[in-house]
Amino acid sequence: MNKILFIATVENHVLNFHLPFIQYFQNKGYKVHVATKLGDRQDELKGLNVICHNIDFSRSPYSLSNKRALNQLIKSNEKK
Repeated sequence: MNKILFIATVENHVLNFHLPFIQYFQNKGYKVHVATKLGDRQDELKGLNVICHNIDFSRSPYSLSNKRALNQLIKSNEKK
């Protein structure tokens, strides 16, 4: 089975902008993964039958904590 990963710093971005793409790929038989910083709307994401990866992204592209988030993302990928 093919897989696809959507990455966004916050879950609201995924829910507001990526839903048509998620549904498209699911209809094509893809296993859809979402890597984002989970918050109040994580149940909505999980209700979409996607595999969620909670990654501690910073919204600032200049934040050094995004290096830690990249490491989390790499480790999350190794587990799946």
